[in-house]
This record gives sequence, C-alpha cells and structure tokens, in this order.
Amino acid sequence: MIAETWSSVAKYAALSMATYLSIKTIGTLVRSKVLIPMFTVLPELSGIGKPRNKEKLPGEVVVCGGSIGGLFAAAVASKHYESVLVIEREEWVVDDGTELRTGKEAAAKATGDGTPININPRTRVMQYMSSHVLQPVVYEIMRQLFPQYEEEVAALGLRHHPHDVAIHDSGVPLASRSPKDPHTLYTSREVFEVLLQRLVRKACPNVRFMAGTVTGVDRSSDASSIREVHVRPSNGSPMSLKNPSLIIDSTGSSQAGFKWLKKCGYDLPDDYRIHYNPRIRYLTFQFTVPPHLRSVVLPQRPWDDTTAIYTYMPNLSRESNFFAMSVVDNDKVVVLCGGWGLDEGPCSMDEVKYFISTFPATEPIPEYVFNILDKLAYLASQLNPIVSPALMTSCSYIMYHQVAPGCLPSNFIAIGDSAMQLDPVFGQGVGKCAVGAACLDTILRSTETTNNGDVSRRFFKLQANRMNVPWTSTKEIDYGLQTTVPVKGEGRSTGWFSRGYGDYLLKAAHKDPRLALILWGARGWLLPPTDLFLPSIVMKVAWLWLTGQ
Repeated sequence: MIAETWSSVAKYAALSMATYLSIKTIGTLVRSKVLIPMFTVLPELSGIGKPRNKEKLPGEVVVCGGSIGGLFAAAVASKHYESVLVIEREEWVVDDGTELRTGKEAAAKATGDGTPININPRTRVMQYMSSHVLQPVVYEIMRQLFPQYEEEVAALGLRHHPHDVAIHDSGVPLASRSPKDPHTLYTSREVFEVLLQRLVRKACPNVRFMAGTVTGVDRSSDASSIREVHVRPSNGSPMSLKNPSLIIDSTGSSQAGFKWLKKCGYDLPDDYRIHYNPRIRYLTFQFTVPPHLRSVVLPQRPWDDTTAIYTYMPNLSRESNFFAMSVVDNDKVVVLCGGWGLDEGPCSMDEVKYFISTFPATEPIPEYVFNILDKLAYLASQLNPIVSPALMTSCSYIMYHQVAPGCLPSNFIAIGDSAMQLDPVFGQGVGKCAVGAACLDTILRSTETTNNGDVSRRFFKLQANRMNVPWTSTKEIDYGLQTTVPVKGEGRSTGWFSRGYGDYLLKAAHKDPRLALILWGARGWLLPPTDLFLPSIVMKVAWLWLTGQ
C-alpha cells in the first residue's frame, strides 16, 4: 500500500516537473523569438555597425533638421545611399557645430554676482541647455555605428560609467545595482550634440550640410512618392531638390513633415496626431567647476568617479515635484528641479533648497544634498551658473503606422520628436532618436533598389513596435496627476491598473537589484516589458498588495 502511494506521488511529481519544464521552455522560446524582436532594439544592434552587403542605393537622401535625430538618421542613411544632405535651420550649427560655444557665451554675459545666466545658443531647441539622460542603448548604438567613437569621446574628456542615476522613490533608494550594469555617457546636450557632429562628419564623407529651411514638398503625379523638396537657404534664393530618394523629417517638436504632407494633398486627418498636456515645468542649473574647486563642491566624493549624485522621483499618488543632481562632462554639476502642474520654479540654490525641503518624502533627502547646494550657492559668483527653464505642454504621437496603404509617400519617414514627443522626465528622448535610426538601418538593409517596396510603411510599422510601449507607459503615468490634460476622448482613469502595478514594482525594487535592472532595461529598449510580469515578480507585487505595504 505504501509502495503504491509513493509510486503515485512520484508520478504526480514527475508530471508536474515535466509540465513546469515544458511551460518554461515554451516561455523562453516565445520571449526570444517573439517578444524580444517585437519590443527591444536587440535585433537592430546585431547589424547596425556592419557594412551594407550590396551596392549603395542611388540618389540623395534629404534630412530636414540637423539636431540629434537628424544626425543619427544621416549617419545611417550614409551607409545605404550614395549621398545625404542635411538641411539645418541654424547657420552656426552648420559652420561650427563641431565646436563648443556655450562656455564662451556664458563668460561674456557673466554678471559677477552669481545671478544665473539664461542663454541658449540653439534657439530652435527648447531643451538644449536642459538636463539630459542617455540610456545605455544610445551608447550601444553609437559605438557600433561610428568607428571613431572611443577616440572622439576621449578627445572631449568624457568617460563611460555604469548607468545608475541614483533613483530615490519618494526618498527611498532603489536597490544598488552591479558595476557590470550597461554603461552610458553622463554628458550635457551641448557636448553630446558636438560629439555627434564630429562623428558624422568624420565617419560619413558622403554627408554634406546646408544652412536653410525646408518649406514644403510636392508629390508625384500618382502620389506614390515625394518628387520635390522646397528649400529656403540661409544665404541665397529659394530652390527645389528634385526626385529625392528619401526624405527624413527630423524637424523636432514642430513636426513639420505632417504639415507638408497634408498641404501637398495627402489625406491625413488631424486625429492621426494625438496629443495631451502633462503641464511639466522644470529648470536646469549648470555649474562649470574648475579643478581647484571640485574638492570644495564634493568634499567626500572622488570627482572623477562621480556621476549621478541624487535623484528624487515623487510618489505620484500624493506628490508631483522632482529633483536631481549629477556631474556631467567631467567638469559640470547639474541641478534639475521641477514638477507636474508647477506654476513657478526656484530661481537660485537657496530657493532650490527650500523647494526640496517641502517634499513629503517617505525618507528625508540626505543632508549631503543640502550641503552641496550650499557650496554651489556660496561659489555662484565664481562659477557663473547657466539656468535653462523648460515648459512641456504637449506630448504628441503621429500615428503614421496606422495610415492606410497608399496614403503615404513611399520615400518619407519621420524620426525622433518629429514622430513622437515623450514626457522628458523619464529620459527617453535621445534613446528614441537612436532607436529610430536603428530601425531605419534594418529597413534599408532589406531594400535593394529605390523602387523595392514601401520604405515608409515598413519603417513606421517597425518604429511603432519600439515606441508604442514608451508612449503608453509614460502617458499613463502622467494621467496620474490631476493637472494633466488627457488625449481627446480619454480620461485620466486610463491606465489605472498599470499605474498601480508600477507603484508596487517600484516598492519591490527598493530591495531587489534584479528588478531595478529589469525596470530600466524595459524602459530603455533592452528588455521586453513583459519581463515585468514574470511569475516571480508578479508574486512579489501580489505580496506587497496583500500585506498592505
């Protein structure tokens, strides 16, 4: 009898184990064959640095805008087409884009009394002097795309560090991650754009630049493609570029390409562009710290090894303001503060101190943060801080991938902010440009002639696979704030489950370094977001919910 019982137990145990292993094997296969290719940029990373295995496509690519998205797109297009023309509105970027200039302008305008200086050499880019975060995916794409990457990084005095921005969830730190985590650059927008300019000009001899403005396009007689691009050069008479092989809209937040297409006759209803207002206001203070003062500002930290100092993210169920402090470019301390629905931000370090002292933090902001702010306030007359205010009143997504076949020109794409503007708080803007360029590389590698397939349709479909999750997730987080104005037809209750689940994920990540890494990987296109629903993670979230933690 006992033998029979043990035999039955053994059979059930073997059956359970076989079932578990089968489910796990199927899950692993689905993740590697379906979810990773669908949601991450890993398939693109495997090929973006390789030479084209066929002859270059004939004709010229016209890139409309020479900021970050335009430079990434130009670098990719140069590998696949005979010629690339970048048309950039700001003349100094075309002539001197490989040189740093903000420091000189700041010195010229310094008051000597520590009053923050408000300058922006890039008049068409609101966030040019604002704080930026570069996702590890940017580093991975750049080092494969540009052979001179490490050389130019060193020439600018930059170094790579593990990607850890010292996140504190309402003051509670997320679990420490491994120094083997994916690396990235901690750099300002200005220096990063100079780096990109240098890399494109050195690595891509078939890319040329023109100072001017694209004013519109004309379509072919059968509306299958754009046959003419109208340009107003900075110095010269209006001109037209005939029969471009590909037009890349990288005009940024103006999203001019959508307007050009509508104006020249393509049937694109306004509701293909969805948008909402997160009402985010923030300020960036930038202090360039000379070597002899670095130990004064950071007395207990090795300057060369310091990147993110402290980042405070609010618990959005009861607070709405954020704060961050970091070292970038190896010579600057950057202080960022702001919030959702904030009417007016602090204008000095003393005001910043008061601002963050009012946060209803679960754990108090450490004293060392206030000490550093004290040092910066004391040294302000010597450091001539630059302040950059920014107001985000529109996050938008043009749903090009939903346009009916034949209703878009086959030789038009939009990249970066020209296709989608995300909430900047989560630091995905530059990554979005790099990922879009990687998608373009994938599409062009399978394109043998300029008439081989609809580049536009294939590109927007692939890019949407990469961008739909960031758009939906950041939008639903923003909907948690009462000051957010939702997309027409939606309410702020949209996404209530994902917001609640996300809150518990953050709580679990306070003590779980693996989960902290998955959170960043899923947000940075390196892991599928479905990893956040692994059984072990769901069980942790369920336990926190059941125990009321």
